[in-house]
Amino acid sequence: MNVIKAVSVFLFVVALGLAFMLYKSIEGPIKERQRVKAEEIAKIEKLKILREVQKVYLSVHGKYAGHWDSVMTFINSDTIYNIQRSEEIIVRQYGGDSVIVHIDTVGATAVKDRLFPSDQFPNFDVRNLPRIPGSDKDFVIFSDRIEKNNIMVDVFEIKDRQPISYLSELRSKGEPLRVGSRTEVSTSGNWE
Repeated sequence: MNVIKAVSVFLFVVALGLAFMLYKSIEGPIKERQRVKAEEIAKIEKLKILREVQKVYLSVHGKYAGHWDSVMTFINSDTIYNIQRSEEIIVRQYGGDSVIVHIDTVGATAVKDRLFPSDQFPNFDVRNLPRIPGSDKDFVIFSDRIEKNNIMVDVFEIKDRQPISYLSELRSKGEPLRVGSRTEVSTSGNWE
C-alpha cells in the first residue's frame, strides 16, 4: 500500500509539472502576440501623426518634407497663417450670378502649437518625432515629384524600417507599415 501511495504522489507531481509546462508553452506566444500588437498600434498612431505633419508642410511649403531635419525645423520655427474666407454673391440683372471671394489673414499660429498642443501632447519633444516606437531607430522618410497623367505631383512615404509583426495580413507578406506612397498619389496608410 505504501508503494502505491508513493507512485500515486509521484505521478501526481509529474502531471502537475506537465500541466505547468503546457500552460507556459501556450502563454508565451500569446503574450508575444499581445506585445507585438501593442507595438504595431503605437507605430500606426505615430504614422498618423506624421501624415498630418506632412499635409501641413505641403500646405505651407508647396511640397512634402524629404528629411527629418526639415520636419523638425518646420515644427520648431514655422508658422501657419489663419485664413478667413467669405463669399459674396451678386445677382445680375440678366439672371446670372457673380461670386466674389474674400480671403483675409487673421493671424498666425506656430506649427508646434497647432499640431502638438500642450494639453494633448504634454511631453512633446520634436527630436523623438521620427523615432519608431519601441525602437532606437527612425522611420524612413521619402518625398519626390512624380508624373501622373502628364501632371507633376508631390508624393511622400514614411515607413517602418523593421517590420516585426506576423499578425496582420500585410505584415505576414513582409510589407512594413507605411503611410503615403512613392509611386501613387496617396496619403493613406497600408493598414487602412
